[in-house]
Amino acid sequence: MQYRAGTLEKNEFKFPAELQHPKGRFAYGLLAHGAYLNFKNDHYSYEISEPLIGQAAIDISKDDKHLSTLQCGASTQSLSDNATMDIFKTVGAYQ
Repeated sequence: MQYRAGTLEKNEFKFPAELQHPKGRFAYGLLAHGAYLNFKNDHYSYEISEPLIGQAAIDISKDDKHLSTLQCGASTQSLSDNATMDIFKTVGAYQ
């Protein structure tokens, strides 16, 4: 599994750099009204939260200090989909 950010024409960020099994690299869980996916890359932490109603966002921190929150442009509600939950359970990333 790999997280990618950027445009269709250009990936600006990939984690991990090479495709790898997600166990131990990603953590997935449910929120009261949505779902989240988080991962760490060196000193940086990323948490993608997707509410059931509203727009998904990515919180970025460095050494546990919050740096920025980015709003996602086109949210598909895919983190809270039952099939997505089943995949994360199967690969051991569900918390």
